[in-house]
Amino acid sequence: MVALAAALSGCDTTEEPVAEDAEVPEEVVSVGVALSSPGLASGSDPAETAGAEIALAQAIVAELDTPGPESQLRWVPISSANDAVAAVQAGDMEFMLGQLSDAQVTDELGWVGPYATVNPALLIRQAPDETNAAPPTITPLETITSAEELVEAPVCVVENSVAGAAELPLDNITIQETVTECEVGMRSGRYDAIAADDLQLAGVLMDPNLGSNYELLSWSDVADDEAAEVADELLEPHQYWIGTDPSQCDALAEALRTALTQGSLDEAFFGWEESTGLQPDVSAASDVTTRHCSS
Repeated sequence: MVALAAALSGCDTTEEPVAEDAEVPEEVVSVGVALSSPGLASGSDPAETAGAEIALAQAIVAELDTPGPESQLRWVPISSANDAVAAVQAGDMEFMLGQLSDAQVTDELGWVGPYATVNPALLIRQAPDETNAAPPTITPLETITSAEELVEAPVCVVENSVAGAAELPLDNITIQETVTECEVGMRSGRYDAIAADDLQLAGVLMDPNLGSNYELLSWSDVADDEAAEVADELLEPHQYWIGTDPSQCDALAEALRTALTQGSLDEAFFGWEESTGLQPDVSAASDVTTRHCSS
């Protein structure tokens, strides 16, 4: 009877469960990257983003004191240089990297580096080898054989490359944000060449299904032909830099030096020369400077 009365009265002698404290989210470190080239930095899903520059960013973050050991990295695509600069200035982004050359170095941020040296280059179709059948994924198309043909050919220019800011000796240019977009156009026959930095273009050659179909050409090769007048900026090396808030320059520079000393970037570029014929020009720790920083 006592038990029945307790049940009817709604009384409950059992102890109320104690709600567990919500888990404290792990610290997230946001890094801006230019997802413009396979092999360097590519992929839209943060879980699948990969490349040599991605590996460098991971190595740098591991050396920074600010993030904790349990920090998670969040990759933020640099779709607009102005937006990326504003994000770094507001503290929403730890730093940004990804084919940011001398042309993008402005007074709005501090710039640490360089971490690599590149040269403007062209990617053209390789002449078909009659002894080997071309991979079925690509239809063999005619290649450019002279500077005169290049001047008149439809050429895709990668927006953030050195070529994207240079005066090109070309009549038919289309600007695209990424090397991948240009390569898809080359494959379909819309373009006959891609103008970008050699390191960006070499990333295409890392794909075994694509590499045998393309050839990397320097602008100095084109300049040998009297039919083309090539601007000096297309014949000179350029460097890739990392943008950050000026107050973070010293810490970031030290983290970059450590990453380079440990061989993080050399390891990320392992196998590139064998697969592409291009040896990436990676900086040494002693090359790192903060001369573009002002506190």
